[in-house]
Amino acid sequence: MKRTKEEALKTRELLLQCAVKVFNEKGYANATLSDIAEEAELTRGAIYHHFGNKDDFIDAIIQTNKDRINFLVQEVLDSKEDIFAALKKVFSTLLAKLETDKFFRSSEELLLKMQLSGDLSHHKCKLHDAANEGFKQLHKAFEEAKEKGLISKDKDSNNFTVQIISAYLGTFITWLIHPEIVSLQKDGTAILDRVIENIKI
Repeated sequence: MKRTKEEALKTRELLLQCAVKVFNEKGYANATLSDIAEEAELTRGAIYHHFGNKDDFIDAIIQTNKDRINFLVQEVLDSKEDIFAALKKVFSTLLAKLETDKFFRSSEELLLKMQLSGDLSHHKCKLHDAANEGFKQLHKAFEEAKEKGLISKDKDSNNFTVQIISAYLGTFITWLIHPEIVSLQKDGTAILDRVIENIKI
C-alpha cells in the first residue's frame, strides 16, 4: 500500500528522534543504522528511504535545529516591539524549548558533544554556516536598533551579539552539568536581563 506524504513525514520525524537518542546513548562513532532501525521498530529499508547513512541524519538534525532557532531570531527582526523586549521573548522561548522539548534539547546536546569530541569534523562547514547565519541575523537586529536610536551608534554590535549567544550557550551548558541547581528559564532570563542592562549602558 502506497504511503501518504503525511505518513512518510511522520516516519522521517520518528527516525530523527530515534537517531538522536541512539547517538546520545551510544556515541556517534559507535552507533549503527541497525541500532536506529531497532529503536524505531522499523527495517533498515525504511531508513534508506529517508537517509542514506549516519551523516545524512546529522545533516538533517543540524538543519532542523537551525530552522527552529532562525525562525525565532527572525521574529526579533520582524517584531514591532523594542529590540530588548523581543530578545527577551526569543531567549525565553529558546530556553523553554530546551527544558520542555525533548527532541530540541537532545539534538542541541548531541551537536554540542560531537563538536567537543571532534565527531562533527565532516560537518564543520554546515555548522559554521548555521551559526554564522544566526550571528548575522542578531547583528542586523542590533544595527537596526542603532538606526532607531535604541542603542548608541558608537556601541559595538559584534560584541553585543557575542554576549547574547554566550549567555544562551553558557546557560545551556551549565544546566546540562548542574540541572539540579540551574533553572533554564528562571536563571537564563535573569542572565539575559543583566546582559541587556550592560548593553544599554
